[in-house]
Amino acid sequence: MQRPLSPCAVSSNPLRFWSALLLILVFLSITGLLDRAVGQTFERNRAEESPPTTPKPANAKSLKIGLSLPLTGRFAAIAKKVEFGAQVALRRAAAVQVHAPEMVLFDDGCAAEKASAGAETFLAAEVDVVIGPLCYQYAKALAGALRSMTQSASTTRTVPPVIALRTRNKDLVRARRVEGLALASLSQAHDGEARAIVDRIFPMFSGRPFALLDDGSVYGRNLTDQLRLLGEERGFKAVIAANFRPLQTSQRALLRRLARSGVEAVFIAASPEDVMTISKDLAALQFDWLLATGETALLLPFTPGAANLKDGLLSVQPNVNPDSLAALGPWRQQLLADGATLETPVLLGFAAMEVALAWRETIAGTGIAGQSDPAGGSGGPPLAGRTFDTVLGPLTFSADGRAPIFPFALMRWENGGFEPATPSN
Repeated sequence: MQRPLSPCAVSSNPLRFWSALLLILVFLSITGLLDRAVGQTFERNRAEESPPTTPKPANAKSLKIGLSLPLTGRFAAIAKKVEFGAQVALRRAAAVQVHAPEMVLFDDGCAAEKASAGAETFLAAEVDVVIGPLCYQYAKALAGALRSMTQSASTTRTVPPVIALRTRNKDLVRARRVEGLALASLSQAHDGEARAIVDRIFPMFSGRPFALLDDGSVYGRNLTDQLRLLGEERGFKAVIAANFRPLQTSQRALLRRLARSGVEAVFIAASPEDVMTISKDLAALQFDWLLATGETALLLPFTPGAANLKDGLLSVQPNVNPDSLAALGPWRQQLLADGATLETPVLLGFAAMEVALAWRETIAGTGIAGQSDPAGGSGGPPLAGRTFDTVLGPLTFSADGRAPIFPFALMRWENGGFEPATPSN
């Protein structure tokens, strides 16, 4: 039978007890030091693997940018490319800023009646600036809604400015100077498209009687009116200027009437669907005419049935200088990572986001921190004439609220897509 240990058995070796306790304490201490050393090594390695950053002030507030695009509807294909470019630019900024900028997205459908909902969304998110509207009437309505809602809220915050993309409506000057809206645009002048057509397409009509056709829309009528005036100044006069009923399955009767007037070339200011219909009917009637259209041809590649479009259609479209893309550096590959191509909508979104990201810093540099309009306006012109560096080169806002972007180039439809063209080909 085993005898129980007596108290004297434990107390008889005090040296052994304290030695064991000391060994345990030393082991725990060493383990803690190792853990801390491993943690420091891990943090150091992670810092070495991360890209270098540009530190921002600790108390800086994150910039909030609203992006308003027609993500549904007929312009959705282009809008999604703009969004993609903007997202890549935002990721690039987040990689070098302590307080990463935030983006709030709204599907505006290019519909002015959605302006109030868009304004409510952006004001609730407390955005600093809104970029992206592709349609002028919506952009103007949004700028008005943002102003009225901000003022009715009786807050001290400034009205978020709206920077539209490629909206060339001449009403922009009035909206800013008379109505005092914080509205600007990355675009050519309001008659930029018409001037490009007269410069690049009309000379190809030389010696051919030509007609100007429009679909009766505001865009179509305005463009053909500008073409008549500018063309006649240069000695190009259409033998017929007419409008037609849009979105019909056939326009052969119209084309036969034009043929009786001796027409051999046609410029169409209309939707891509109407351009395709007239092109198809010309081929069926075996009329060997020159056919041309304007910037709306950007939507042709996304229009059902475009694969059957006959080669030779001429158009003026925004053009990107490949040399200007060198500034992208490694981000060029990021733009191409998801199978995108460096098309004008992608680069437009990228450049617009760059302008928005630089907006607050530029305002701070003017000493007028309360000015909400990034391009000047009725409240004063703190940024008129100021330049933003972008992937597309420097963009400078003029007094009328425009920053010229993407010069027009002559394009020709060949093998299912547009390619750069010259008057000789």
